[in-house]
Amino acid sequence: MAQIEVDRSEFPFVFVRFGREPASDAEVLAFLDEMRRIQRLRQPFVLLVDAGRLQATVAKHRKMYADWVRESKETSREYCVLVALVVSNALLRGALQAVLWLVANEITIEAFATLAEAAVRTADVMREQGLENADAPLRLGGASAAFPAGD
Repeated sequence: MAQIEVDRSEFPFVFVRFGREPASDAEVLAFLDEMRRIQRLRQPFVLLVDAGRLQATVAKHRKMYADWVRESKETSREYCVLVALVVSNALLRGALQAVLWLVANEITIEAFATLAEAAVRTADVMREQGLENADAPLRLGGASAAFPAGD
C-alpha cells in the first residue's frame, strides 16, 4: 500500500495523507514530482497534509523534503495560500516543522492535532480567499479509499 496519497481532484484544495510507515524513496520522489506539477499550474492552492498516522520519518527523506522546500520557495510564496499540517505525534510534529521552518515566513503553515480542526480552518481560509471547492476539506470525513478511518 502506498504510504503517501495525494488527491487534487478538488483543486485548489490539495489533500495529502501519509500512512503509518515511512514511505519508500520512490514514493517520496513521486510525491515531490506531484507537488512540482501542482506548482507549475501557477494557481493559488491550499494544502492539507494529514501526517496524523505517521509513526516515523527517515533522515534521508527529511533532507529530500527540505531540498524541495528550498527549491520551491518562490513558487510556494506566490501560490500556496495555506499549509494545514496534521501531526498528532509531538516528536514527529517537531521534525516536520523543522523541515518547514525554511518557508515559515514565506507561506502560512499551521499545525493541528486533528484532521477535523485542520479541515475547518482550511475551508475557512479557502472561503476568505474566494477559492473554489471551499467545502472540499469538510467532506474528508477522516477517511479515504487508501487510508480508511481507524487505519
